[in-house]
Amino acid sequence: MKHDRQTGRSRPLLRMKKTAIIFAALVPVMVAWNLTVAYVDTELQDKEHQGVYDSCHKIWAARGLYNSLAEQNSIIAMRRAFEHGAKGAEVDFHYDVKMDLFIISHDHPKKDASGNLVYTKKDGILLTLQVFLEAVGDGHWFWLDYKNLDKLSVAETENAIRRLLAVTQEGGIRERLYIEGSNPLRLSMYTDAGFKTILGI
Repeated sequence: MKHDRQTGRSRPLLRMKKTAIIFAALVPVMVAWNLTVAYVDTELQDKEHQGVYDSCHKIWAARGLYNSLAEQNSIIAMRRAFEHGAKGAEVDFHYDVKMDLFIISHDHPKKDASGNLVYTKKDGILLTLQVFLEAVGDGHWFWLDYKNLDKLSVAETENAIRRLLAVTQEGGIRERLYIEGSNPLRLSMYTDAGFKTILGI
């Protein structure tokens, strides 16, 4: 058995002591983590809130029911998903600052020679959120994945909110929308405006 010359203790004893210290430090962390998870689960289970969509057992479609990549987020794909029983759908969209329009598109736009943003077209047209909701919004739920929320300034976000309030004023569609974004400060502006929001992390 080898000894440490400075302390006179054997190396296996030193290793055992280090292991015991690490274990003693990890146990409280693990206990605290599990207690926190149990507390959050209990709070969520007991929470009653009108804005919470509690029918997660129902089918949702991501970008619709599509047969090709080009059909994703299209009206055709959404109609097909709803015809097959989907209650809601996840949809990707951008807010275009210059046009003051919400554009349905998963892919980020590219700039043309003039500096204008060029989006992927659906069935040969630039599909806006307003046209999309008019075509497939009746009675369905939507999870709007906000692709460029974190790139917008406060003023641009305020303009976007005004536009979204106008687009969603008919038919109770606002009550069936969830807006997902990765910027908590910009997203909270939508929450304050009365939209249901989901922080994507």
